Amino acid sequence: MNRALKVALFIGVAIALVGCVRELPRDGAATATPEIQAPTRTAPSLPVASIIPTPTSTVGPAAPRATSTRPPEPTATPTESPAPEPTPTQAPLVETPTPMAPRASPTPEQEPALFLDVRGPADGSIVQIDGVVVHGITLVGALVSVNGEVADVDDEGGFQIVVALVPGENVIEIVARDSSGNRQEETLTVTSLVLPPQPFFLLITQPETQSIVSQKTIVLAGRTSSGSIVSVNGVSVPVDTLGIFSSTITLGEGPNIIDVLATSNEGDVLSSIIAIIYRP
Repeated sequence: MNRALKVALFIGVAIALVGCVRELPRDGAATATPEIQAPTRTAPSLPVASIIPTPTSTVGPAAPRATSTRPPEPTATPTESPAPEPTPTQAPLVETPTPMAPRASPTPEQEPALFLDVRGPADGSIVQIDGVVVHGITLVGALVSVNGEVADVDDEGGFQIVVALVPGENVIEIVARDSSGNRQEETLTVTSLVLPPQPFFLLITQPETQSIVSQKTIVLAGRTSSGSIVSVNGVSVPVDTLGIFSSTITLGEGPNIIDVLATSNEGDVLSSIIAIIYRP
């Protein structure tokens, strides 16, 4: 029920309670006048101002509704139906900017590759000298070393260097390096037939000392160290590359003393004296 009906019911209940109360006689008073009960009037329902507080309803709890005894109907078990396939939602079209083509970057110039071309001497060659010239060509600006010694490289990449040889087989290693640390190398083998160094000596091979000859003119021959200077009785005589020398001597009748002197490149001096007897 709405609020106005609740208020009217409350007022009606209050008036009925007032009509049921009777006045009791005071002490010493005369016999009470029989009480005349006024008729109960039902007050008309009047609108009540909204300022009157809402009374607590005295209405009792509603009677419970009758529960149906009808047995529950069996409920059908729902069959699992396949989930509907999702309908693809078309995404709103977004205008994609066309990417600009990348600009071509300049390709850096590639440095020329390092190379090494040894043009002499030939690998496995045999020489009669104690030194050879190693030469060839390489990358311009490269560093070339031969047996650890730096060679001169010209503006066109050509290089050359003198390498000393020892008697017998010689191994020559040529290495080229560029600024990036790259390395090229080549190995050669050269054989020298030059005799090994020998101590300074002087040997007269003919004639024998204290010999007797019948010819007035004889040949004196001998050998010394290569490069030495030889003189016979103060007269210089030629010496070949092997140190061999010879000279013609005129003898006087009787004993003859022949003085042979040899001087080395280092200044050392050796002498040999022989005696020849001439009998015509």
